[in-house]
Amino acid sequence: MRWKDEGLLLAVARHGEGSARLTLLTREHGLWNGLARVNRKGVFFPPVASRLQVQWSARLDSHLGRFSCETLSAPAAALFDVPDALFALQSLCALCQQALPERDPCCDFYDTTLALSRSIDASRRWFADYLRWEHRLLGECGFGLDVSCCCATGSVRELRWLSPRTGRAVSREGVETPLVAPYRARLLALPPALLEIRCQRVLPHAEWYTGLSVLGFFLDKCLATLPTARLQLMETARPWV
Repeated sequence: MRWKDEGLLLAVARHGEGSARLTLLTREHGLWNGLARVNRKGVFFPPVASRLQVQWSARLDSHLGRFSCETLSAPAAALFDVPDALFALQSLCALCQQALPERDPCCDFYDTTLALSRSIDASRRWFADYLRWEHRLLGECGFGLDVSCCCATGSVRELRWLSPRTGRAVSREGVETPLVAPYRARLLALPPALLEIRCQRVLPHAEWYTGLSVLGFFLDKCLATLPTARLQLMETARPWV
């Protein structure tokens, strides 16, 4: 068995003395694990979120197999002095590794993830894109948030909250209805960035942190526990609130 593809490096772990176990999100083959050789100097691979050209081969499709890789780009290498950007890349990789099913092709989601990884830099204009990406990831996991209209009134105007149980939006008018009013104190703030399809503004840090908190709540429900990189991303946002 053999195939060629491109992919994002999600994780690297030692596997004996001369090999490493790689986890990649590939465009045509989805989440995939395999072994790769470490060079004689023991040098490991580029940072996570690097874009690689890969070839995978194994005797049988069910085997772990081996990768041969060529680095195409390594955005994290330029972001070691930008903590929120670096943690965002690490969080993106850790969430993909934990949430996505193995060997399930996801071309559209790969393209979205690749575009986000390229946009993350020191400018922080990517904050809104990152929140929308986590929203998309929840949908890939089968737990999509419905922010199309109010769950109580059907209105598409003044959507302000999310139901923590169903993930559906609630409007300013809907929160006063008998269906929602008893649970008003439990509602979560709806991140405005999820309603702004092409938001180009830099989110205030309070809005950035609130968005991470709300989406983290639903990711935690979906994944049972948040990866360490996602928690670290929250910590980088916390002091600015």
